[in-house]
Amino acid sequence: MKLPCRSEHNRVCIQVGISKNNCDKTNRWMDSPSQTIGSRHRSENHDVSKCIEFALKAKKPNNQLERFAACIIHLEVDEINPNKRKKR
Repeated sequence: MKLPCRSEHNRVCIQVGISKNNCDKTNRWMDSPSQTIGSRHRSENHDVSKCIEFALKAKKPNNQLERFAACIIHLEVDEINPNKRKKR
């Protein structure tokens, strides 16, 4: 089962007007646990409350907004992915 790669997440994110830098930082952060725990990484950063925490770490309000939006977009792209793993 193949989940969307970071380049796909970034493409969608940039397409809606979020800066490339904030898209990449957010998508890299969201999927970083996949390096150690594989597809189970969604249990780590794929949560709206974690998105808020991550976004608020940015110093500039515009970056906070963009990172939060990028995080929500990432969740949506994973949700509409036809190859996503079903929750049990």
